[in-house]
Amino acid sequence: MCRHQQSFEKLVTSSLDGKCFDDLKDVALAVWHEGFVPSLENLSPRSYREAGYVLDNLRRFNCVPLDKKEELSKAIELLENSATADQVRTTHASVQQVMAKRTRDRLARKWGLDTSLNSLVQELLPYQTRHYDHTASAL
Repeated sequence: MCRHQQSFEKLVTSSLDGKCFDDLKDVALAVWHEGFVPSLENLSPRSYREAGYVLDNLRRFNCVPLDKKEELSKAIELLENSATADQVRTTHASVQQVMAKRTRDRLARKWGLDTSLNSLVQELLPYQTRHYDHTASAL
């Protein structure tokens, strides 16, 4: 399994509250500059919403090539359908608990999450500009 896939799985299998910036940065750079689209095969149903939120968030940046946006969109659609099915199976009480916390992040709310990556994504902004040279940084 490649490093990017490991970072992605680590990122989406734990609570978004305690996310490691290094994992998010690794996944973001891979998606934005290397055309990485993670495999969803090893994800548990509990991780679908987090995975969808992370990919949906990263896909929105202009540095993602159009063909990769389409691939990511297909993965996100699959996760949306799976997350919806999983959410139907969760208890009403747990859904109410998530909704009670209400994050300001509309995208997180769309995915039924009460935490946000916004503070970490702000730190990623220098890496998604046209002036960032990914190959020079990787050396």
